[in-house]
Order: sequence, then structure tokens, then C-alpha cells
Amino acid sequence: MSYLRSFGPWIAYGIASSVVDRKAAAVVGLLVAVHAVRDQRRRFEEVDDLSQATRLFFLALVAVCLVAPEAALLRFTPALSLATLGAAAGLSVLEGRPFTLTFARRTTPPELWDLPIFHEVNRTITLVWTASFLTTAAACALALALAPHEPAIWIAFQVLGFAVPVWFTSWHRGRVSARFAGPSPSAA
Repeated sequence: MSYLRSFGPWIAYGIASSVVDRKAAAVVGLLVAVHAVRDQRRRFEEVDDLSQATRLFFLALVAVCLVAPEAALLRFTPALSLATLGAAAGLSVLEGRPFTLTFARRTTPPELWDLPIFHEVNRTITLVWTASFLTTAAACALALALAPHEPAIWIAFQVLGFAVPVWFTSWHRGRVSARFAGPSPSAA
């Protein structure tokens, strides 16, 4: 679940935006994103696509907050953030480098990295994350447009939008691992 660390900037932004104004929260998100990218480079010598997209998103958000702090677009930040993650995840699949590969390599022996099943599992998992991000972005945008003063609705969508792919990732990995592990000793 090391991929959950990549969501640190979003969590920091969410917490900060409930305590301070949107501009300060965007700066906090950007600082955490920059730190996350540096930390990944230092620890793993590579940075996942979502962390890169997150850093760019917060850089753009800070710029919009500074240049046009009353922009109507800012009301849709929760949906835009998920759309950004969905676009980054989808692009990683189109480029043939599903974003989950970066995380999987951190917990999988190198001798498995070139196996077709390793790539197929990560492609499938990344597609589920992509679909969840984009579906959740649309649901959040709709909730923000129709019920802008009801944050519980779009927050619930966001929680569900992360819970489903987290569950799927765990379930799918377990299913594939069990299929390739063979019968358990207790089954003999």
C-alpha cells in the first residue's frame, strides 16, 4: 500500500483547507508534493506518475489562487484533482507504463518484473484506478454543481472513489498470487 503515500499532498490539502484558506492550503499541498517527489527520487531513484501529476496540479492551483483567487473554477477543485489523477493514470496506461508498476516493483522481486503477468496485473489495476478517479471526478463535479453547500456528498464520493480501487488492488493481487502460488501445504 505504499501508493497511498502518493496521496499525502491531497490529504494535507484537505486538512489545511478546513483550517486555513484555499490559497494557503494549496501552498501546503504543493510543499508536501515537492517533498514527496524528492523523497521518492532519493529512496527509489524513480518517481511515480501520480506524484508528478500531483506536483503539477498543486503548482497550477497555487498559480490560479494567486492570479484569480475568486475564479469559479476553484469551487470544483475536488473534482479537478480527481480528474487530474484519472488523466495521469490513464496516460500511464497509454504510454505502456501503468503507474502501479512503480509501486509493485518496490514490493516484488526483480526477477518477476519482466513477466507478462506482472505487467498485465498492473495494467488491470491501473485501469480500475483510472476508471474510479474519472467516475468520482464526474460525481464530485455533479455534486458540487447541484449541491455546493453539501460537502458530505462529494466527500462521500471521494471516499468511495478511493476505497473501491484500494480494495480491488488488494483483492486482485491476492487472487493472482494465489493462482501462481499453487496449492497450499494444508490442502495436501
